Formats: sequence, structure tokens, C-alpha cells
Amino acid sequence: MLVRVTGRTMLVVFAVVVLTSLLPLNLGSPVWGVDVSTRIIEVASFALVGVACLRVASFLEPMPDYALAPDQAMQVLSRRSGALRFCRLGVISLALLALWQVVLLLNNTNRIEQELAALSGQISTRIAQTEQQVRQAPAAVVQQQWQQLSAARTPGISGAISAPEEQRQALLNKLKADQKLADRNLSQRGNQERFKLVISTLRRLALCVTFVIGFGALGRRIR
Repeated sequence: MLVRVTGRTMLVVFAVVVLTSLLPLNLGSPVWGVDVSTRIIEVASFALVGVACLRVASFLEPMPDYALAPDQAMQVLSRRSGALRFCRLGVISLALLALWQVVLLLNNTNRIEQELAALSGQISTRIAQTEQQVRQAPAAVVQQQWQQLSAARTPGISGAISAPEEQRQALLNKLKADQKLADRNLSQRGNQERFKLVISTLRRLALCVTFVIGFGALGRRIR
């Protein structure tokens, strides 16, 4: 009786945690999907232990003689079948969760690409606008900007350049260098985020497969 109560308690705790993790629902968000998946996997051990307790409890309970006590015998068989159904449910649920990780990986990869493309576009637009302003600015404005950057010891700005047109060209060259640096930084950032995404997905997949094996082992019929 104590083992069965423990098993049911563990399953209730698992169900409560999972249900509260689903709220607020945001099925279209891959980030939400990763958060929910991570939470389910974190508490899947509760479900595994709970089902194991139910399986143990069903076999610790003596089997009455069906001819003498058919109702009691049917209740014992029902509890054993119920424990088996929980095992099958665990296998199916964790297998589906593992498949969902592949979908989340693809969606999150697309999300990262879109975010980086948007950020790259913003930087390119800002640099292009600044380049246009530098090309159209009067010589006096270029000199003033040059002096400010030189006083701030901005890399790539040399106080030895005094001709306004040379300063203008140097500013344009610096903008091109800034664009290349921004592209390189965004590329490195994208590689890092994709690497972290793959590693976290592989971790969740491995845990899902482990739990599938565990529920499958619990679901084997004992003769």
C-alpha cells in the first residue's frame, strides 16, 4: 500500500509540474518549446520512479484465487494492467518528445538566422547612412569630426592627416573596416549560438532515449 501511494504521489507531482510549465501556451515559439521540453525532462525521473513503484506494488500484492474471489482478482489484474499502461504511455510520450527536439532544432536554427540577418541589416543600414553623410559633408564638418575622433584616440584615426579629402577617405575606409568587423563578430556569434543549440538538443535527445529505455524496461511482462 505504501509503495502504491508513493508511486501515485510521484506521478501527481510530475503532472502538476508539467501542466504548470505549459502555461502560458505559446505553441508557435521554439524558445517556449525548448523551455517546456527541458522542464519535462528535468522531472521525468519522478514519473519513472512513480511508475516503477506502481509496478512493484502490483506484484507485491498477492493474487487471490479467481474461483474464490473473482472481484478481488480482477482488481489486482486491473492494477497490474494500469501500471503497464503507464509504462507504454511513458515510452510513447518520451519518444514523441525526442522527435519534437528535431523540429525545435530546425525552428531555433531558423530563428537564430533571422535574428542575425535582421541585426546585420540594421548595422549595414546605419553604416551606409553614415557613409552617405561623410561623402556629402562639407570639408569643415569632416575636419571637425576628424578632430573629435582624433582627440578620442579612435583606432584608425591619425592626427598626421590634415587634408580634408584625405580625412574623408580615411573615414570611409574606417566605416568599411567597421562593417567587416561587425560581419565577423556576427558570424562568430551565430556559430556560438548554433553550437550551444546543437549541444543542448543532443542532451535532451539523449535523456529522452534514456527514459524511453527505462519505461520500456519497466513495461516488460514478468512471467
